[in-house]
This record gives sequence, structure tokens and C-alpha cells, in this order.
Amino acid sequence: MAAGNGPYRVVSIGFAIFTIYWFVLYARRDCHQDQGLALSLLLGWIFLLFFTRGCRVTCRFSIMIQKMFFRDLIYFLTVYGIVLIAFSFAMNAMFEYSAVSKARIPLLSSPSYHDHARLVSMIM
Repeated sequence: MAAGNGPYRVVSIGFAIFTIYWFVLYARRDCHQDQGLALSLLLGWIFLLFFTRGCRVTCRFSIMIQKMFFRDLIYFLTVYGIVLIAFSFAMNAMFEYSAVSKARIPLLSSPSYHDHARLVSMIM
């Protein structure tokens, strides 16, 4: 067993799981089947990159893309997620208290809350 095959196995298992997930959504004619297909295709193309290591011309290129994906992109998404969570908590705290009555009000009826929810959903 090679020690460098960790990402290969994770990607291949993820590809298989998301392909089955997409097929189940497709068979049920669910409107969210595009999400499963997008994740399956993404992992499928990354899975295909592992096979380009055998070619002398594309070996360095595929290794560079894999390092960029598994190291740099994961770090970026971690920082992005922390900033998104902090921003959401700050916006929620800002809208939680009414400036007029200094008391907690139900936020679901507030137009500002709906603007915030729309903004967060667009970012995600």
C-alpha cells in the first residue's frame, strides 16, 4: 500500500458516492439533481487527473494542479468559511436588537433580515 494514495482514495470514494447520489436524485426527478451532478463531475475530473501522472508530458502539470487543489484551495476555503461565519454572526447580532425599542423583536418579519438572508445565500 502506497502512502501517497490518500487523496486518490478519498476522491474515488467521493466520486462514487456523489455519482450514486446524483443517480438517486435523477431517478426521483428531484429539482436539486444538478448539485449532485456538479459535485460528481468535479470529483470525476479530479479523479481523471490521477491517471495523467503516467504520461511524461502531463505528469508535472497534474501534480501541480493536485497540490494546488488539495493544499491551497483547502486553506482558502477554510479562511473563507471562517470569514463567512463571522460576517453572518455579526450581521445577525446587528439585526437582532431593535434600535427603537431596545428589546428583542422577532426577526422573521424584519425586511432587513430578509436582505441579510438573501445576501448570505448569494455568497454561498
